[in-house]
Amino acid sequence: MDTIDFFRVYGPHEDQKAYTKLKKAAAPAGCKAWIRTLKGTKNHICWFKIQCHEQLGYSTPTKQDIANLRSIVDGWLACADLSLDDFTLARIDYDYNFYMSPDEADLLLNTMQQLSTKTARMEKWNGTSDPTVYYQCKSRHMQLYRKDKERKDKKKPVKAEEECMCRQEVQCHSGRIKYMRRKYGLVRDWDNWVTPEMEAYYLTAAESVFPSGDFYSLDRAAAIIQASSYSDCKKKRLQEMLAIIQKDTVAALKDFACPNTIKKYFAMLKELNVNPLTIKVNPEDNPSGITYIKNPFFKSKGI
Repeated sequence: MDTIDFFRVYGPHEDQKAYTKLKKAAAPAGCKAWIRTLKGTKNHICWFKIQCHEQLGYSTPTKQDIANLRSIVDGWLACADLSLDDFTLARIDYDYNFYMSPDEADLLLNTMQQLSTKTARMEKWNGTSDPTVYYQCKSRHMQLYRKDKERKDKKKPVKAEEECMCRQEVQCHSGRIKYMRRKYGLVRDWDNWVTPEMEAYYLTAAESVFPSGDFYSLDRAAAIIQASSYSDCKKKRLQEMLAIIQKDTVAALKDFACPNTIKKYFAMLKELNVNPLTIKVNPEDNPSGITYIKNPFFKSKGI
């Protein structure tokens, strides 16, 4: 769990002392409060942000970790005679951090560019040309990047634990949180959203961007398919599909088969633990000659 934003709108008739006090109070590590005027009105918004890694480190938080974090936040708000019940969730970023060698991480990012036209090589960090997998819609952003490179590109110091760290991240913005309130009655509060179960759900449900199965070179994936119990026809079609994806992107499959057939083929690959995105072996893309990467993404069965 990375960043959490809460807010509270208050009018000129409401006592502002508590919010001003919170803004001035000494905040715990990773926490910050600020006040803004709501444009076109006499109302104000009090915001506070929690950078969870400052309190929890980079491991996946447990229920006890989250309970400890809440206790810290409750104590901070109580200093200004406020509580979490006074605020509404605006945004939450879920993440999963893992370590890979730089060669593997860069090759993984390049391999992930085969996903689709929606997932592109982004010049995201101050004009750097290093690839980042980044998917964006109105209410959710999903990305994969090297944390140490992000820090360096932002000209910020890299902590020892951030070296060779990769981050899988799903950001739920206000549009998504509002949708879940309208659709399912999910209240925009800590208890509903700041949980290991919700983090696991969003990281696992993002399979369109973080697909299942280990990554193989095209030849190694073909060998696994050939050794399977599938019919010769299906083996041939699966190998043809992987070749099309590697040459272009997943989007190129629209001319290969209908969506339901492609979905069925993806399910077959998942049974073989073979990722539909295969590793290129040419020296330009893969100077280290890596032909296998174990799938590093967060996956939670039964959620």
